[in-house]
Parts: sequence; structure tokens; C-alpha cells
Amino acid sequence: MSKSRLQLRKVEFLEDEESNKCLATVLLRLGATDYIGQYEAERTESALRVIALATFEGVNKALLDSINLSLKITLRVAEEMKPAYMTKSLFVVIVDVIAGTFSFKPTGAVVAESHEVYRATAAAALDSLNRLIQHLLRINNFM
Repeated sequence: MSKSRLQLRKVEFLEDEESNKCLATVLLRLGATDYIGQYEAERTESALRVIALATFEGVNKALLDSINLSLKITLRVAEEMKPAYMTKSLFVVIVDVIAGTFSFKPTGAVVAESHEVYRATAAAALDSLNRLIQHLLRINNFM
């Protein structure tokens, strides 16, 4: 396992009808350390957005802990697409990212079955950032 790449370990998405809230919890691993990202929202919020935002919280926890840096991440798109030419869904996450004085517009995508929506969304969110994360960890001598 590469210690310079965040790995997706687990994704949970819970809805509470009584409080009208939903909660996404994403477990990430960097090296031998686990990081938990969570995001709570109203049940009317898109589950894909909630999961992507929980993933980004976990990313920032890992970066703060390992290299004392966080990213300003603005989620632009988190959606499931069903192209006519594919038998599986395409999960896409597009973000705006600011790291110090640099800004990026990375995109992540994962092909998966529709029933894997939560894990696929978190994986696409992580995919959108992992090349940048690898670079930041490398230049900060984390590896």
C-alpha cells in the first residue's frame, strides 16, 4: 500500500426521518493511519453531495495531520450518469480546489453498478484529489 495515496476504506450513509437529517461517514487511510470524514445535512440534500463533502473532510484531516496543510474544496458536481453506451453507471465529481496560492479544477470519475452509489461517489471524490494529494505529500517529504 502506498503511503502517499489516500485509500477509501469504508462509506456509510444514514438517514434519520425523525430529525429529517442524513449523515455520511467516510473512512480513509493514509499509510497506517485512519481518518474519518463526516458530513451532516438535511435529508433533502443530495446523498451524493453529502458523501463527497464527508470525503473532503476526511482528506483535509489527513493532510492537516500529516503535513499541516488543508485544501479549500468547493464541490461543483457530484452525480451519477447513465451513458447509453455503458452497462454500468459513471459517477462524476468535479471540484474547485485552492492549495495555498494555487487553484485547480480536478475531476474524478468511477464506473460502478448503481447499487454501489455511496462507495462509488466517495471513490470519485477521492479520485478527483488523489494526484494533488500525492504531489503535496511528496513535496512535503511525507513519503
